[in-house]
Amino acid sequence: MLEFKEITEDNFDECIMLKVSKEQSEIIASNVMSLAQCYVVGDTAKPFLICDDGVAVGFILFTVDKVKNIYYIWRLMIDERMQCQGYGRKSMEMAVKYLKDQGADKIEMSHRVDNLKPAKLYLSLGFRYTGVIEEDEKMMELVF
Repeated sequence: MLEFKEITEDNFDECIMLKVSKEQSEIIASNVMSLAQCYVVGDTAKPFLICDDGVAVGFILFTVDKVKNIYYIWRLMIDERMQCQGYGRKSMEMAVKYLKDQGADKIEMSHRVDNLKPAKLYLSLGFRYTGVIEEDEKMMELVF
């Protein structure tokens, strides 16, 4: 069963051992960088290990700021050995539910302009482009 687990001292090493392919490493930040960003940003950053029956398969990072009404899927990565097995889609479906449960009426996210592979997945889940490009990232949103 797929689930999001909080990053703890017990699973930290598992988290940082997850890797994407060499080509993808130019597109997505490492989990070490993501966790460092969480430390700097503070309480609004919500990192999770994605586990299937206790086995780490990926990492997801949200921004949840209820005061400013910001619900953002900041990062999603599936380990290179676990890709093309449905984990990306299922993780995104769970992410939408998680953020809805947190109170989101709109979820924002982005992908690099040169990384079109995940766009098909995001569009199939109801995300739409906003027309905004920030720092080489195409902005998307899902409005409920």
